[in-house]
Amino acid sequence: MKKALLLCCSFLLWAAQLLAAPANVNFISERGVPFKLIFDGNLLTRRVAREVYLDRVQPGSHWAEFRLPAGRGYVKYRTRVFLEAGYESSYVLVTRQGYPPVLRKASAVPMRGPWRRNPHYNDYPGPYGNSDAGYDSRNDDRDGSYDNRDQDRDGRYDDRDDQRDDDRRDDRRPEYSGRYRTLMNAADVDALLRVLKTKAFDKDKLPIAQEALAQSAIRTEELKRLLRGFDFESQRLEMAKYAYDHVADPQNFYQVYELFNFDSNVKELQQYSAQSRPTDDYRGNYRSTMTVAEVDALARAAERQAFDKDKLSIMQDGLARTALRTEDLKRLLRVFSFEDQRVELAKYAYPRLTDSQNFYQVYELFSFRSNVDALQDFVRQQR
Repeated sequence: MKKALLLCCSFLLWAAQLLAAPANVNFISERGVPFKLIFDGNLLTRRVAREVYLDRVQPGSHWAEFRLPAGRGYVKYRTRVFLEAGYESSYVLVTRQGYPPVLRKASAVPMRGPWRRNPHYNDYPGPYGNSDAGYDSRNDDRDGSYDNRDQDRDGRYDDRDDQRDDDRRDDRRPEYSGRYRTLMNAADVDALLRVLKTKAFDKDKLPIAQEALAQSAIRTEELKRLLRGFDFESQRLEMAKYAYDHVADPQNFYQVYELFNFDSNVKELQQYSAQSRPTDDYRGNYRSTMTVAEVDALARAAERQAFDKDKLSIMQDGLARTALRTEDLKRLLRVFSFEDQRVELAKYAYPRLTDSQNFYQVYELFSFRSNVDALQDFVRQQR
């Protein structure tokens, strides 16, 4: 009897913790296709976005409607998503020519707790969700609806001119205190740089730039332009740290290191990015394979460093959220002067290979048998 009572109490405690846990969700388009998002009837993006991130949403079943600009109208796609308590889910909006859109679940990783309650919204900041306990994840996308009546396949679209307001819903800021991010384009960065130029001191530029990025995302290439707007590396470093969590392509973040002349600042930024990686693993679980151009860019960035240990840090940073081929890994390994760092990178890159069956090809880059044996032992342990 006591054991049954103890088991019941443990179950109730576990259930209470589960109910107290919110959920996070990230929606991203596969090839950067812009979209508008209506989440549970609330329009979250006044203009179009390529990635929308919502935090502290009530777990359960929700409706997500995507509107993809096409000519003079929109392609509308509506589907149901299920958010598990205490997890951060990532969904990818796949759009292929000749096929209707489809939303695919890319990953679900545990969130870090504990979570603070918000008494104004019944423990959650948004009015969303219901406890749809009878949900089957296999049906996650089967009830999606697709409406192509507004589609104009021959139309051209430029998101800089997207000022349309064909939505008859209330377009004011929804009752949702979470974060949603729109991607800054080149014109947005140009406008921000013009504002920064009006300020004489970097300490006055920093809060303006941070405010502009507060609810936005930015590509690494645009971030580099923004960082050049600061005269001193101290403020440039602070801005780079702040922007790290807002970078849309974090696998390319290593490229900002070239803007710093002091090794101490580069190392501090590398340490900061390494510590921040576990908080955005949802991006890493949906990895894209590096192109030849991206591999060459990473190799050039590493070659600018004088010591192998600094080259290793940059390469690990560049590979943290990407996948690569064995042939490209060999290209990176040749950058090192000594085999000890070459071994470390080979071990780091092995789980990220798209063709791990070809990993044996890297052994030809090692002269010492002991290093080959170490790599072979590592591969056996991974298997």
